[in-house]
Amino acid sequence: MFITGTIVPLATIQSWGRFIPRRIILIACWLGCAILVLRGLAGFVDDLSRSLGLLPTGLTGLTYEQTTGDEHITTYTLWSSRAIDGYFFVGGILYGLAARFFQHKST
Repeated sequence: MFITGTIVPLATIQSWGRFIPRRIILIACWLGCAILVLRGLAGFVDDLSRSLGLLPTGLTGLTYEQTTGDEHITTYTLWSSRAIDGYFFVGGILYGLAARFFQHKST
């Protein structure tokens, strides 16, 4: 996934990307956008539902103890988890921007 995640956006701006069919690049960019945004949002909703006490086991059905291995979760662990969710979300937005740029560049 890491290799594909690196190659696809580069194919939108590199000269060697012209050898890959435009439709494949666009589909890969939009899929990457959707997957990363959904992953980031799901993480945010999971954390929010646990923090507010709406769902003690979150969307996953697992407690913090089950996911982290610690009975008492630290503030550092909570915020690093939220940062990772943020990275996924921002990555999805960037993929979407790459797709939009490539779509308009090609037309």
